[in-house]
Amino acid sequence: MSEVHNKDLQSLQALRAVAAILVVLFHMNVYTIPFVLGADALWSGLNMGYSGVEIFFVLSGFIMYYVHRKDIGKKGVVFDYIWKRITRIFPLFWIVILAIAAFKIISTQTDFTLLGIASAVLLLLSTSPLMKQC
Repeated sequence: MSEVHNKDLQSLQALRAVAAILVVLFHMNVYTIPFVLGADALWSGLNMGYSGVEIFFVLSGFIMYYVHRKDIGKKGVVFDYIWKRITRIFPLFWIVILAIAAFKIISTQTDFTLLGIASAVLLLLSTSPLMKQC
């Protein structure tokens, strides 16, 4: 990507970062703080942080298109792109899933099974009790 393109995308990347932070604050406010501290949410205004998901995905889609628009129609590019995404995302995903499982084992929570861990690792998250109230 040329330097001009980098400059064009910096403000969008910054907005995408803000959207991601809004989502993290939402999850902390709704799930973590009440669960860990046994207290109510810090500020109800943070509950609107879920809107960061839509902003993040729309901007991400636009940025992916903008960066790869010249690759559309080229042979082999799709598989290279998918492979790069898989090798970048899944190892971290699996580490996080295993860390959640370890935390639940240490905290003696019994709301999951080996099948739940396996379904989470295999991306069958909607069926995984491991992912409830994370």
